[in-house]
Amino acid sequence: LAAARTMSAPGSSTLDFAALARQYEENGFFLVEDYCAPARIDEIDRWLTELEELPDVKDHGVWKYYEGEGETRKLNRMEHFATLETQKDKLGALICDELRELCDKVTGHECVLFKEKLNWKKGGGNGFAAHQDAQAGWEEFGTVHYSVALVVDDCTIENGCLEMVRGKHREGLIGPVFDNMPEDVIDSLEWEPLPAKRGTLVFFDSYTPHRSADNKTDKQRRLLLATYGRKSEGDHREAYHASKLANHPPEAFKEAGKEYRGYKI
Repeated sequence: LAAARTMSAPGSSTLDFAALARQYEENGFFLVEDYCAPARIDEIDRWLTELEELPDVKDHGVWKYYEGEGETRKLNRMEHFATLETQKDKLGALICDELRELCDKVTGHECVLFKEKLNWKKGGGNGFAAHQDAQAGWEEFGTVHYSVALVVDDCTIENGCLEMVRGKHREGLIGPVFDNMPEDVIDSLEWEPLPAKRGTLVFFDSYTPHRSADNKTDKQRRLLLATYGRKSEGDHREAYHASKLANHPPEAFKEAGKEYRGYKI
């Protein structure tokens, strides 16, 4: 995977953005190892822990999603936290400023925050099925969306690291909207596992096919993702979250007895 990986000193000041843009255009993704210095990723880890420890109620503004029921119930996602007042100088600055500016430089477009999430795999947690993010109806909110991910815990084969497919981002949707990618399509693709150390940055877009396997270890695996749209196509953050709240709300927001569409990207 040498063509998709870049070694870097911490932060973005030493990055060759022209080279990264070429890697993205060719592959649909790239990785920057050691983007976050150990002290920086430790700080981000503390901010995420603050959110995890908040009670799961509407008032806090953080959206929490779970997998399983009863004793097997596990937190597997947090969303909607970058614009909280309590995170203004923490995750807000990281996501709304630093990573957005990196996205601008890689894509050549002025970008605007679309959504953010922390994908969790607790020990023994489920993986994420093969998909393109655009399958979740994102084309309603822009022609393409760019995701910048930070690896918070080492991602390994054993705990379900990201797997991606090179070059398919140029072909548009290869799976249906609001439904699973067909098995024959999945089987026809060449999936590449991307083990990554804590502090690595991963960049991809809404047409890059990706998936991850179950976490077969007893330790958590977290990936912080910030997703951006092109500012020239409008700021759709509020409209997207209103749609998601109506169709796939977090548990604290669900109405008893009501059925939801449930496609969760």
